[in-house]
Amino acid sequence: MQELIKLYELIAELSPVAIVVTRGTGPLYYNRAYLNLLGYEQEEKVVFNEAFTHVHPEDRVMVAEYNRRRLRGEEAPNNYEIRMVKKNGEVIDVEVSATRIIYQGEPAALSYLRDITLRKKMARDLAESAEKYRSVVENALEAVYIVQDGQIKFANRATSKLSGWSYEELTSRPFVDFIHPSDREFVHSNYLKRIMGEDVPPNYEFRIQGPEGEVKWVELMVVRIEWEGKPATLNFLRDITEHKELEARMLRAGRIEAVGVLAGGIAHDFNNILMGIMGHASLMLLEVEKSHPHYERLKAIENQVQAAAELTKQLLSYARAGRYNVEISDVNEALRQMVKLFWRAKKGVRINQHYDPNLWPVEIDKEQMGEVFRQIFLNSYQAMPGGGVVTVRTENVELKEQLSRTYRRPAGKYVHITLGDNGQGMSQEIRDRLFEPYFTTREMGRGVGLGMAAAYGIVKGHGGFIEVESEEGVGTTFHIYLPASGRMEKIASDYASPEATAEERKTILVVEDEKLVADVTMAMLKHLGYEVLTAASGKEALQIYGETRPDLVILDMIMPEMPGEEVFKRIRRLNPEARIILASGYSLEESAREILDEPMVEFLHKPYQLQELAQKLEALLRE
Repeated sequence: MQELIKLYELIAELSPVAIVVTRGTGPLYYNRAYLNLLGYEQEEKVVFNEAFTHVHPEDRVMVAEYNRRRLRGEEAPNNYEIRMVKKNGEVIDVEVSATRIIYQGEPAALSYLRDITLRKKMARDLAESAEKYRSVVENALEAVYIVQDGQIKFANRATSKLSGWSYEELTSRPFVDFIHPSDREFVHSNYLKRIMGEDVPPNYEFRIQGPEGEVKWVELMVVRIEWEGKPATLNFLRDITEHKELEARMLRAGRIEAVGVLAGGIAHDFNNILMGIMGHASLMLLEVEKSHPHYERLKAIENQVQAAAELTKQLLSYARAGRYNVEISDVNEALRQMVKLFWRAKKGVRINQHYDPNLWPVEIDKEQMGEVFRQIFLNSYQAMPGGGVVTVRTENVELKEQLSRTYRRPAGKYVHITLGDNGQGMSQEIRDRLFEPYFTTREMGRGVGLGMAAAYGIVKGHGGFIEVESEEGVGTTFHIYLPASGRMEKIASDYASPEATAEERKTILVVEDEKLVADVTMAMLKHLGYEVLTAASGKEALQIYGETRPDLVILDMIMPEMPGEEVFKRIRRLNPEARIILASGYSLEESAREILDEPMVEFLHKPYQLQELAQKLEALLRE
């Protein structure tokens, strides 16, 4: 028995856990680890004069009470934490495991003590760190949320703001409820695959739906994590709605641009064909009496060609290849005149006009821009069968770099024109196709669908861009942006129109690669009494001009090998005073337009009538 007691004493003495026996006085027994806990050396003689001397003063009452209750056999906590003061005054955290025993024949308290200072510090640091990171996440601008078992377990404020749902709503329903119905299966499938550890792209885009059905495009970056011992996903969500809208605008603009190139090419070729028909019809009409049975038929052909020419004119406007007589103009005045002209006879419509008195001047073709305003007003009128309100507004704006990239227009000063109505509005599908040629919502026979397409092309041809906002049942607003003019010339008010006079016997050189157009032009000129030379290429034209020095040149601007602009420059080198009429089914490029500013130059847009040709020849030969 004595050997067993000695063994127990040895085990207690060598235990790494501090052991102490108390009875309301100083320790009755303590081991080496207890001294080490309090910072004493093994060889030191320690005298504990008072009970609980090394317990922190603020914890002594609690420890004494637990000890008193335990000795009486009353209920007291077996495990608790206290603070103790070491020999050097350092305060440490101690975990106590206590039980009642009989020591030397009387009740006593046996306590095991462990220093948990480091553990407590780590726990505090971890809690502070967790709170710090939680604060960072909670106040982050980007939406952050955790999904586990198909439910949102945590979501920061930005998630609520982005989605439109409260925290309570987000955490009370399956997360797929907040996804757009068309994207739910895709997003849920990716979530399940990620939870199962399958390979899934970490980034993808989808749509979410708000409480009122509003739709937003979002980009998700997601990783798999462990959350409270179970697999979950950590999600970072970013609103890309504006980016997607800009992307759609760019794609739409690119599509319209491609169709415009095609439309312009078709219109140009078609104009050459119309030129042949128009020229021959005009010549035949001059040779027959009104009583001739073919006169009315020829007149009908001429009228139909003119109608076809109007169609190609609209196509060229859409393709931004129409003819523009550009002048420094006041948009306010142009709008006032069109408002008065279009709306004066329309009943039940109220016009709200707000014009910037300091509006910057712009360089526009008044007739063409007037057509833009007319088409938009017509759209508003048809959208308000019972009357309504039309708003007209102008202002100066500075176009920022982002928008300039989207619309492929230089940043800088623009005049912003707003034309709106509170009519029926349009659906998303109609808005997306509004500026496409031959797209119309009218019934058969009430329009060919070129009006808005032409308006789009005219605005683009003036270096600007046009956008539409619309909502069904609310109304439609068009935004037109035109570059402000840097020139400070006097704003022009009217267009000059030359008067025809009698022809003189002069020699004309026709430079045209299309034989049909060359033949009919030659016939028209001969009818007018001119001598005619023809050239089918730029090289041939330069040779003939150098040899004959004709009185005037009619020069096609679109030719293979050597373009009309180069031919013009070379002729002017041969003769700086050469009289030249530029002819084209397109409008002129910017560089070629500058040619018109030079003296003794005119422009004819194909197809042209005999009278137009006569007027241009007379005006130029008279100089």
